[in-house]
Amino acid sequence: MSTLKKRTKIIIGVTLTVSLAVNFFFLGWLVGTSPLVPGSLAGRLGAAAGLLRPPPGSGMSPEQRFVGFLAHDLSETGHRKVLAALDSRASDIRDLERQAITIRAEIVSLLLQPEPDRPRVAKRIEDFEQLTRRRIAIVSAAILPVVLDLGLEDRRTFIERWAMGPGAPPPPPPPR
Repeated sequence: MSTLKKRTKIIIGVTLTVSLAVNFFFLGWLVGTSPLVPGSLAGRLGAAAGLLRPPPGSGMSPEQRFVGFLAHDLSETGHRKVLAALDSRASDIRDLERQAITIRAEIVSLLLQPEPDRPRVAKRIEDFEQLTRRRIAIVSAAILPVVLDLGLEDRRTFIERWAMGPGAPPPPPPPR
C-alpha cells in the first residue's frame, strides 16, 4: 500500500473519530441542559414540585413530563385537554422510547469494543436521531390542534413556558 493511501486512511479515521467525539460532546451538553433531566437546572424549572420527576413507577415518558410542565399553569380545562391529547399517543411514544433505549444500548456496546465498527456506530446514531425526530413530531401533532383551540390566556401561558426552552431561566413570578 502506498504512503498516500496510508496517510489518507489515517486522516479519514482521525476525522471520523473527532467528528464522533464532537457529536457526543454536543449531545451530552444538550441532555445536560435539558429541563427533562433532574438536577439544579431542572429544579429551577419545577422538578422540586414534581413536574419533571414523576413518582417512581409512574410510567411517564419524558414527553409526558415535558408537556405536563408546559400545561401546568393552564386552566383546569386546558390542562386536561392538552394532557388527554398527548395521552392518546402515549403508546406510540412508549414504542419509540423502547426502540431508543435499545439503540442507545447498542451504541454503548459498540463504543466499548476494542475496535468499534465506525460505520455501524454512525448508522445507529443516525437511527437514534431519526427516532428522536419522530417522537417530537408525534408530540407536536398530538398537542398542536388542542393548543390552537385553547383560550388566549391559556395559549399565552403555554407558549411562555414553551419559549423558555432547555437552559433558559424561568420567567419572573407574577406580580402580587
